[in-house]
Amino acid sequence: MIDSTYNVLSKKLLKKSDQDNKDMCLAVITAINRMGKTTVLAVSLMSRENTDNYEFLLKSYEAIGFRRPTTVLTDQHLGLIAAIKKEWGDKVNHQLCLFHVYRDIQKYLGDFYSLSYN
Repeated sequence: MIDSTYNVLSKKLLKKSDQDNKDMCLAVITAINRMGKTTVLAVSLMSRENTDNYEFLLKSYEAIGFRRPTTVLTDQHLGLIAAIKKEWGDKVNHQLCLFHVYRDIQKYLGDFYSLSYN
């Protein structure tokens, strides 16, 4: 059993082909232990990013024997947040990934953000 303090669910949107408009989501669950070592625990390819698929992913994660993490870091996807609340409730500490927060600040508030600090 892997003793993980933090689990990170990272996602990457993949395109099957240029001619096919079907996107796939690659979800990777990694653990960061108390020593700072990262281990890949599970990888899933999903056809849709929705609450039902994320619930299935979280149930499968526990079904294969991994312990529920103490903290989960994710992007701001509402389906994933809903699945974490439904499956794990208040038993885990859910936090947003700073990389995604900073990226979204730059994307949506880039002009304002750069003007405020010059």
